[in-house]
Amino acid sequence: MGVIELNLVRKLEEGGTFPVRLIVRVKGDIEEQAARLEAMGCHVLSRLWLINAVAMECTSAQALRLAEEPWVERIEPDSVVSAQEWGIGNDYE
Repeated sequence: MGVIELNLVRKLEEGGTFPVRLIVRVKGDIEEQAARLEAMGCHVLSRLWLINAVAMECTSAQALRLAEEPWVERIEPDSVVSAQEWGIGNDYE
């Protein structure tokens, strides 16, 4: 399962039926792959066009099955990302 880090695999194997939020990087057309995910019972939350990925929610078992799909490049946990303010109002002279 090279598309998922070992730590995440372990968490998913222990996860049971509780929903997990993931970022799934896909090969090919993002709309087509989002439709595939929905057909598999996953809930697509948003499309991330810049990185050709979707943010989604699914069960641990569904996530582990996704790792076997040839059109899935990477599966990562969805986490909060924040930006740091850079130099607004600062003088760099």
